[in-house]
Amino acid sequence: MSLIHKRHAAEAAKHAKHAHHAKQHGSAAKAMLPNGLAARVLSVLPVESRLLSPVQNVLATGTAYLDLSIGVTYRAIHLLFSGTLTLAMITGIRIIANGQVIHSVTATQRDMLNQFEKMVAYSTNRVLTIPFVRMGMKGSNTGYFSGLCTGRASPQCPIPNGIRTLRMEIDIVGATGPGLIAYADVVDADPAQALQLWRTEVWNEQVPSGSGNEYTHTHKYQGDVNRATFHRFSFGAADSEVTAFRMLVNKQEVINRNSKVNEQIQAMQSLRASQSGFVIWDSSEDGNSHPLKLGNVADFELHTTHAAGGINMPVIAESLGVLNA
Repeated sequence: MSLIHKRHAAEAAKHAKHAHHAKQHGSAAKAMLPNGLAARVLSVLPVESRLLSPVQNVLATGTAYLDLSIGVTYRAIHLLFSGTLTLAMITGIRIIANGQVIHSVTATQRDMLNQFEKMVAYSTNRVLTIPFVRMGMKGSNTGYFSGLCTGRASPQCPIPNGIRTLRMEIDIVGATGPGLIAYADVVDADPAQALQLWRTEVWNEQVPSGSGNEYTHTHKYQGDVNRATFHRFSFGAADSEVTAFRMLVNKQEVINRNSKVNEQIQAMQSLRASQSGFVIWDSSEDGNSHPLKLGNVADFELHTTHAAGGINMPVIAESLGVLNA
Protein backbone atom coordinates (compact mmCIF):
# COMPACT_ATOMS: atom_id res chain seq x y z
CA MET A 1 0.00 0.00 0.00
CA SER A 2 1.37 3.42 -0.96
CA LEU A 3 2.01 6.13 1.61
CA ILE A 4 -0.95 8.14 0.26
CA HIS A 5 -3.27 5.13 0.49
CA LYS A 6 -2.10 4.44 4.07
CA ARG A 7 -2.83 8.06 5.01
CA HIS A 8 -6.32 7.92 3.46
CA ALA A 9 -7.05 4.66 5.25
CA ALA A 10 -5.93 6.11 8.58
CA GLU A 11 -8.10 9.20 8.11
CA ALA A 12 -11.09 7.07 7.17
CA ALA A 13 -10.64 4.98 10.31
CA LYS A 14 -10.40 8.13 12.43
CA HIS A 15 -13.61 9.58 10.93
CA ALA A 16 -15.41 6.30 11.50
CA LYS A 17 -14.28 6.31 15.14
CA HIS A 18 -15.50 9.91 15.61
CA ALA A 19 -18.82 9.09 14.02
CA HIS A 20 -19.23 6.11 16.35
CA HIS A 21 -18.51 8.28 19.41
CA ALA A 22 -20.85 11.00 18.20
CA LYS A 23 -23.60 8.46 17.76
CA GLN A 24 -23.03 7.08 21.24
CA HIS A 25 -22.92 10.53 22.87
CA GLY A 26 -25.95 11.69 20.91
CA SER A 27 -27.96 8.73 22.16
CA ALA A 28 -26.80 9.34 25.72
CA ALA A 29 -27.66 13.03 25.52
CA LYS A 30 -31.07 12.22 24.15
CA ALA A 31 -31.71 9.77 26.98
CA MET A 32 -30.71 12.38 29.58
CA LEU A 33 -33.06 15.08 28.30
CA PRO A 34 -36.37 15.53 30.16
CA ASN A 35 -39.63 14.32 28.66
CA GLY A 36 -37.83 12.47 25.87
CA LEU A 37 -36.79 15.59 23.99
CA ALA A 38 -34.38 14.90 21.17
CA ALA A 39 -31.01 16.59 21.56
CA ARG A 40 -31.41 18.28 18.20
CA VAL A 41 -34.51 20.16 19.42
CA LEU A 42 -32.56 22.12 22.02
CA SER A 43 -29.70 22.71 19.59
CA VAL A 44 -32.04 24.11 16.92
CA LEU A 45 -34.39 25.99 19.26
CA PRO A 46 -32.50 28.10 21.84
CA VAL A 47 -35.67 28.44 23.95
CA GLU A 48 -38.44 25.88 24.16
CA SER A 49 -41.96 26.89 25.18
CA ARG A 50 -43.74 24.29 27.30
CA LEU A 51 -47.25 23.76 28.53
CA LEU A 52 -46.69 22.74 32.14
CA SER A 53 -48.65 20.25 34.22
CA PRO A 54 -52.05 21.46 35.47
CA VAL A 55 -51.93 23.92 38.35
CA GLN A 56 -53.38 22.18 41.41
CA ASN A 57 -55.98 23.41 43.94
CA VAL A 58 -57.20 26.40 41.92
CA LEU A 59 -60.11 27.44 44.16
CA ALA A 60 -62.12 30.58 44.87
CA THR A 61 -60.00 31.10 47.98
CA GLY A 62 -56.89 29.10 48.78
CA THR A 63 -53.33 28.39 47.69
CA ALA A 64 -52.87 26.89 44.24
CA TYR A 65 -49.58 25.17 43.53
CA LEU A 66 -47.47 23.52 40.86
CA ASP A 67 -44.41 21.33 41.35
CA LEU A 68 -42.14 22.10 38.43
CA SER A 69 -40.13 19.48 36.54
CA ILE A 70 -36.41 19.25 37.25
CA GLY A 71 -33.69 18.97 34.61
CA VAL A 72 -34.04 22.20 32.63
CA THR A 73 -33.17 25.88 33.03
CA TYR A 74 -36.25 28.05 33.48
CA ARG A 75 -36.13 31.50 31.93
CA ALA A 76 -39.74 32.47 32.59
CA ILE A 77 -43.15 31.17 33.64
CA HIS A 78 -46.32 32.54 32.04
CA LEU A 79 -49.68 32.31 33.82
CA LEU A 80 -52.80 32.47 31.62
CA PHE A 81 -55.84 33.63 33.60
CA SER A 82 -59.43 32.58 32.94
CA GLY A 83 -62.82 32.90 34.61
CA THR A 84 -63.26 35.86 36.92
CA LEU A 85 -59.67 35.75 38.21
CA THR A 86 -57.93 39.14 38.33
CA LEU A 87 -54.55 40.41 39.50
CA ALA A 88 -56.06 41.86 42.67
CA MET A 89 -57.37 38.41 43.65
CA ILE A 90 -53.84 36.97 43.71
CA THR A 91 -52.34 38.22 46.95
CA GLY A 92 -49.13 36.24 46.72
CA ILE A 93 -46.95 34.41 44.21
CA ARG A 94 -44.05 32.40 45.58
CA ILE A 95 -41.30 30.45 43.86
CA ILE A 96 -39.74 27.96 46.28
CA ALA A 97 -36.41 26.31 45.45
CA ASN A 98 -35.10 23.54 47.70
CA GLY A 99 -37.64 24.63 50.30
CA GLN A 100 -36.53 28.30 50.27
CA VAL A 101 -38.71 31.13 49.01
CA ILE A 102 -36.75 33.02 46.36
CA HIS A 103 -39.57 35.01 44.76
CA SER A 104 -42.49 36.46 46.72
CA VAL A 105 -44.70 39.31 45.46
CA THR A 106 -48.36 39.97 44.75
CA ALA A 107 -49.65 39.63 41.19
CA THR A 108 -50.11 43.40 41.00
CA GLN A 109 -46.51 43.99 42.08
CA ARG A 110 -45.24 41.45 39.55
CA ASP A 111 -47.18 43.12 36.74
CA MET A 112 -45.83 46.53 37.78
CA LEU A 113 -42.23 45.24 37.66
CA ASN A 114 -42.87 43.74 34.23
CA GLN A 115 -44.26 46.99 32.87
CA PHE A 116 -41.30 48.89 34.34
CA GLU A 117 -39.12 46.72 32.11
CA LYS A 118 -41.44 47.49 29.17
CA MET A 119 -42.94 44.02 29.04
CA VAL A 120 -46.57 43.61 27.94
CA ALA A 121 -49.04 44.40 30.72
CA TYR A 122 -51.21 41.61 32.09
CA SER A 123 -54.35 43.37 30.85
CA THR A 124 -53.33 42.93 27.20
CA ASN A 125 -53.58 39.13 27.07
CA ARG A 126 -54.59 38.19 30.62
CA VAL A 127 -51.13 36.68 30.96
CA LEU A 128 -48.79 37.35 33.89
CA THR A 129 -45.11 36.56 33.34
CA ILE A 130 -42.64 35.66 36.09
CA PRO A 131 -39.19 36.19 34.55
CA PHE A 132 -36.04 34.66 35.99
CA VAL A 133 -33.73 36.55 33.65
CA ARG A 134 -33.24 40.31 33.50
CA MET A 135 -34.91 42.19 30.67
CA GLY A 136 -33.56 45.14 28.67
CA MET A 137 -29.88 44.31 29.04
CA LYS A 138 -27.55 45.51 26.28
CA GLY A 139 -25.19 42.52 26.34
CA SER A 140 -26.49 39.65 24.23
CA ASN A 141 -26.13 37.16 27.10
CA THR A 142 -25.98 39.38 30.18
CA GLY A 143 -29.64 39.02 31.05
CA TYR A 144 -29.56 35.24 30.96
CA PHE A 145 -27.10 34.68 33.79
CA SER A 146 -29.90 34.17 36.34
CA GLY A 147 -32.02 31.48 34.68
CA LEU A 148 -33.14 28.83 37.19
CA CYS A 149 -30.95 25.80 36.45
CA THR A 150 -32.42 22.65 37.99
CA GLY A 151 -31.11 19.14 38.53
CA ARG A 152 -27.38 19.90 38.42
CA ALA A 153 -24.89 21.99 40.36
CA SER A 154 -24.24 25.52 39.09
CA PRO A 155 -22.64 28.73 40.36
CA GLN A 156 -26.18 29.73 41.29
CA CYS A 157 -26.65 26.69 43.53
CA PRO A 158 -23.23 25.06 44.09
CA ILE A 159 -24.37 21.91 45.88
CA PRO A 160 -24.79 18.35 44.53
CA ASN A 161 -27.62 18.30 41.97
CA GLY A 162 -28.23 22.02 42.50
CA ILE A 163 -31.92 22.96 42.65
CA ARG A 164 -33.61 19.61 43.33
CA THR A 165 -37.16 20.79 44.04
CA LEU A 166 -39.01 23.76 42.57
CA ARG A 167 -42.56 24.75 43.46
CA MET A 168 -44.81 27.67 42.57
CA GLU A 169 -47.53 28.73 45.02
CA ILE A 170 -50.32 31.20 44.23
CA ASP A 171 -52.60 32.68 46.90
CA ILE A 172 -56.13 33.36 45.59
CA VAL A 173 -58.77 35.33 47.47
CA GLY A 174 -62.40 35.92 46.46
CA ALA A 175 -62.45 34.54 42.91
CA THR A 176 -65.42 32.82 41.30
CA GLY A 177 -64.59 29.97 38.95
CA PRO A 178 -60.90 30.90 38.63
CA GLY A 179 -58.69 29.27 36.02
CA LEU A 180 -54.89 29.18 35.66
CA ILE A 181 -52.80 27.55 32.95
CA ALA A 182 -49.00 27.66 33.24
CA TYR A 183 -46.42 27.76 30.45
CA ALA A 184 -42.63 28.05 30.70
CA ASP A 185 -39.67 29.14 28.58
CA VAL A 186 -36.88 26.63 29.15
CA VAL A 187 -33.52 25.53 27.80
CA ASP A 188 -31.35 22.57 28.69
CA ALA A 189 -29.97 22.55 32.26
CA ASP A 190 -27.02 24.85 31.64
CA PRO A 191 -24.85 26.12 34.54
CA ALA A 192 -23.46 28.80 32.20
CA GLN A 193 -26.90 30.44 32.26
CA ALA A 194 -27.17 30.18 36.06
CA LEU A 195 -24.28 32.22 37.39
CA GLN A 196 -26.43 33.96 40.01
CA LEU A 197 -29.76 33.45 41.76
CA TRP A 198 -32.29 36.24 41.33
CA ARG A 199 -34.38 36.83 44.46
CA THR A 200 -37.44 39.10 44.58
CA GLU A 201 -38.59 39.84 48.12
CA VAL A 202 -40.84 42.39 49.83
CA TRP A 203 -40.06 44.15 53.12
CA ASN A 204 -42.49 46.56 54.76
CA GLU A 205 -41.40 49.84 56.33
CA GLN A 206 -43.66 51.74 58.73
CA VAL A 207 -42.94 55.37 57.89
CA PRO A 208 -44.00 57.82 60.63
CA SER A 209 -45.95 60.99 59.89
CA GLY A 210 -44.00 64.14 59.17
CA SER A 211 -43.84 66.64 56.33
CA GLY A 212 -40.57 66.51 54.39
CA ASN A 213 -38.91 64.11 56.83
CA GLU A 214 -36.20 61.66 55.81
CA TYR A 215 -36.86 58.10 56.92
CA THR A 216 -34.12 55.53 57.59
CA HIS A 217 -35.16 52.04 56.54
CA THR A 218 -34.96 49.38 59.25
CA HIS A 219 -34.39 46.28 57.12
CA LYS A 220 -30.70 45.36 56.86
CA TYR A 221 -29.53 44.47 53.37
CA GLN A 222 -25.78 44.28 53.97
CA GLY A 223 -23.56 41.39 55.01
CA ASP A 224 -25.60 38.57 53.40
CA VAL A 225 -23.40 36.53 51.05
CA ASN A 226 -26.49 34.77 49.70
CA ARG A 227 -27.75 38.19 48.54
CA ALA A 228 -24.39 39.60 47.57
CA THR A 229 -25.58 42.29 45.15
CA PHE A 230 -28.77 44.34 44.88
CA HIS A 231 -29.88 45.61 41.51
CA ARG A 232 -33.27 47.18 42.24
CA PHE A 233 -35.33 48.75 45.04
CA SER A 234 -38.99 49.57 44.34
CA PHE A 235 -40.62 51.85 46.91
CA GLY A 236 -44.39 51.35 47.10
CA ALA A 237 -45.44 54.99 47.13
CA ALA A 238 -45.97 57.65 44.47
CA ASP A 239 -43.27 60.17 43.61
CA SER A 240 -45.50 62.82 45.21
CA GLU A 241 -44.95 60.99 48.54
CA VAL A 242 -41.42 59.61 48.13
CA THR A 243 -39.78 62.76 46.83
CA ALA A 244 -36.13 61.64 47.07
CA PHE A 245 -33.90 58.77 48.22
CA ARG A 246 -30.31 58.24 49.31
CA MET A 247 -28.01 55.24 49.83
CA LEU A 248 -24.82 55.11 51.87
CA VAL A 249 -22.20 52.35 51.94
CA ASN A 250 -19.94 52.43 54.99
CA LYS A 251 -21.12 56.00 55.65
CA GLN A 252 -20.18 57.13 52.13
CA GLU A 253 -23.06 58.39 50.01
CA VAL A 254 -23.26 56.48 46.71
CA ILE A 255 -26.77 57.37 45.51
CA ASN A 256 -28.68 60.66 45.98
CA ARG A 257 -31.65 61.34 43.70
CA ASN A 258 -34.76 63.41 43.54
CA SER A 259 -37.59 61.11 42.43
CA LYS A 260 -38.44 63.20 39.38
CA VAL A 261 -34.78 63.30 38.34
CA ASN A 262 -34.68 59.53 38.82
CA GLU A 263 -37.55 59.08 36.37
CA GLN A 264 -35.87 61.41 33.89
CA ILE A 265 -32.62 59.42 34.02
CA GLN A 266 -34.47 56.13 33.51
CA ALA A 267 -36.26 57.50 30.46
CA MET A 268 -33.02 58.53 28.75
CA GLN A 269 -32.17 55.02 27.49
CA SER A 270 -35.79 54.08 26.66
CA LEU A 271 -35.33 50.75 28.50
CA ARG A 272 -37.52 51.47 31.52
CA ALA A 273 -40.99 52.97 32.02
CA SER A 274 -41.87 54.79 35.25
CA GLN A 275 -44.82 53.24 37.10
CA SER A 276 -47.63 55.10 38.85
CA GLY A 277 -47.59 54.54 42.60
CA PHE A 278 -43.93 53.49 42.75
CA VAL A 279 -40.50 55.07 42.88
CA ILE A 280 -37.89 52.65 41.55
CA TRP A 281 -34.11 52.69 41.70
CA ASP A 282 -32.69 50.32 39.08
CA SER A 283 -28.95 49.65 38.74
CA SER A 284 -29.41 48.42 35.16
CA GLU A 285 -31.45 51.38 33.91
CA ASP A 286 -28.93 51.98 31.09
CA GLY A 287 -28.89 48.33 30.01
CA ASN A 288 -25.65 47.57 31.84
CA SER A 289 -25.25 45.97 35.24
CA HIS A 290 -24.07 48.25 38.08
CA PRO A 291 -25.41 46.50 41.21
CA LEU A 292 -24.77 47.51 44.79
CA LYS A 293 -22.26 45.02 46.17
CA LEU A 294 -23.38 44.57 49.76
CA GLY A 295 -22.47 40.97 50.59
CA ASN A 296 -19.29 41.88 52.46
CA VAL A 297 -20.26 45.41 53.50
CA ALA A 298 -20.39 46.25 57.21
CA ASP A 299 -22.84 49.15 56.96
CA PHE A 300 -25.52 50.17 54.45
CA GLU A 301 -28.15 52.86 54.88
CA LEU A 302 -31.27 53.35 52.76
CA HIS A 303 -33.17 56.64 53.22
CA THR A 304 -36.36 57.97 51.63
CA THR A 305 -37.74 61.49 51.95
CA HIS A 306 -41.52 61.71 52.41
CA ALA A 307 -44.00 64.49 51.71
CA ALA A 308 -46.36 63.43 54.50
CA GLY A 309 -45.38 59.99 55.84
CA GLY A 310 -47.74 58.00 58.02
CA ILE A 311 -47.77 55.03 55.64
CA ASN A 312 -46.88 51.36 55.60
CA MET A 313 -44.60 51.22 52.56
CA PRO A 314 -43.66 47.95 50.87
CA VAL A 315 -40.15 47.82 49.44
CA ILE A 316 -39.52 45.26 46.70
CA ALA A 317 -35.85 44.29 46.89
CA GLU A 318 -34.29 42.36 43.99
CA SER A 319 -30.92 40.79 44.61
CA LEU A 320 -28.47 38.46 42.91
CA GLY A 321 -26.64 35.78 44.87
CA VAL A 322 -26.55 32.06 45.55
CA LEU A 323 -28.65 29.26 47.04
CA ASN A 324 -26.54 27.20 49.42
CA ALA A 325 -29.04 24.59 50.62
